[in-house]
Amino acid sequence: MESSVKYAQEFVQRYYSSLDTNRNGIAEFYRENSLILWNGKPMQVTEFTSMIVNLPYSKTKVEDFDSQQVMGNDMNIIIVVSGTIRFDGKKPHVFSYVSFYCIYLLVLRSSTNFL
Repeated sequence: MESSVKYAQEFVQRYYSSLDTNRNGIAEFYRENSLILWNGKPMQVTEFTSMIVNLPYSKTKVEDFDSQQVMGNDMNIIIVVSGTIRFDGKKPHVFSYVSFYCIYLLVLRSSTNFL
């Protein structure tokens, strides 16, 4: 269980850093056939990435996250994140994010060392 927390912590740091500084890299966090739900609208990865790249500059502050192993495997985890995001220095917006990840696939697809 400790390793799933470590993986989740590393994921949260990398994902939100990428969101704020390297949006073109966001696609590496998803499988090609992933379905993403953004404000109630389902999107494929390419559509999601195109939308994210065109958002104004952001600064994300993760307030809290939780992770849970799925099916007794440290490599499959559900991550729940909450925090605030500020676009172009304007008033921060509260967000929450829930996702299922297979860390093994994320490590293999990553362009940098995940662990």
